[in-house]
Amino acid sequence: MGLNSNHINEDGYALCVSCRRKHFIRDMDQCPICNKWVCHECGTYLKQGYHGAYGYFCKRCMIKIRREG
Repeated sequence: MGLNSNHINEDGYALCVSCRRKHFIRDMDQCPICNKWVCHECGTYLKQGYHGAYGYFCKRCMIKIRREG
């Protein structure tokens, strides 16, 4: 299987949906909205939650959240 932001390969790596760089699974989390992998450097962590979701959000989903205000 190829490397992408939707799945982890057999070696434990995936591409960050924001920066498109390869990262190991311990340095990434799934965005609670789009379920794509985002690295901790690119993601924005929300601990209060957004509609019950919390964790690292990708840049695209953070833009949507801020627009909804």
